[in-house]
Amino acid sequence: MKLSYLVRRGFALLILALILCTLVPVVSADKTFDYPIYDDLLVSDETIVINESVYGDVVATGGSVTINGDVMGDVLVFSGRLNVNGTVAGKVIAIGGDITIRGNVRKVYVIGGTVELETSAHVDTDAYIIGGAVTNHGVIIDKLSVIAGSLENNGRVGRVEEKEFSWPDTGIPGFIKNVARLFHVLFVIGLFIVGLFLFTTFGDKFTAIEREVRTSPIINTIVGFVLIIATAILCTLLMVTIIGIPLGLLIGLLAFIALLISTLFVSLALGRTIATTFKLEARDLVLFIVGFVILNVLFVVPYLGFVVRIVAVSLGFGALFMTVRAHWDDIKQCAS
Repeated sequence: MKLSYLVRRGFALLILALILCTLVPVVSADKTFDYPIYDDLLVSDETIVINESVYGDVVATGGSVTINGDVMGDVLVFSGRLNVNGTVAGKVIAIGGDITIRGNVRKVYVIGGTVELETSAHVDTDAYIIGGAVTNHGVIIDKLSVIAGSLENNGRVGRVEEKEFSWPDTGIPGFIKNVARLFHVLFVIGLFIVGLFLFTTFGDKFTAIEREVRTSPIINTIVGFVLIIATAILCTLLMVTIIGIPLGLLIGLLAFIALLISTLFVSLALGRTIATTFKLEARDLVLFIVGFVILNVLFVVPYLGFVVRIVAVSLGFGALFMTVRAHWDDIKQCAS
């Protein structure tokens, strides 16, 4: 299977999810559902557990989503962790960090860091999966299409189409790689803390940049991408002249800070877009946390994560520049 095919499937999955979300009415967001739902269910919470049958579609966002009951329609989930233990008559469409399927489902479209189909899992048709590590011990009647860093397939599958994702062998010892992974986790946690600080301290300014992100996403992405390249060239030229080293270092430091925090504004914009699409009401801080989690989950998805990171950084950088440009007179007055 060609890479472009699954990438298109991935983008189609995102668009389909957003379109379907707008068609689902809002239901109160209890953490645990121990009673049948005779309608579509839309829920957003930190921990979501569905123990009874849902006679419609399920649309859920949360840190952890567990479906123990039966769903008569489709399941659309954005979460850090997803467990499907019951029967899903329709499709399972999900983006998450860890995704585990133990029940019977008709069709699967998932993007996740770790995706596992256990021995009790049964997919009636096809499974399309993009993940860092994919494990299948269950039954897939037709096709298993995979882009993954690693694939362990001990189950029964009609046919397998695999595109293996692997980083180039750099000869770096495993210990150093593990240290690098730990550094990445700590860096994400630190960036999250920085985002909380900026949001709580400079709330109005933070949301002003986030509004710019949502107002002109395409223009800001292009502007940001061009500015990043132009800034790198300018700093290099200044450093070469020696006399321009101080100015080059100053511009480089400011650009580095802007690049570092650029995805934070995109996180809030993403959270707000999801809430608007799902017709949910939540505080801006909650929207920022949800957007930050989802964005960083997407960053670790092979191939797709690289594209998402470039777009997010360029979009945030461009929106920051355009906001500063629009309020430059006010900034000068504050400084004087």
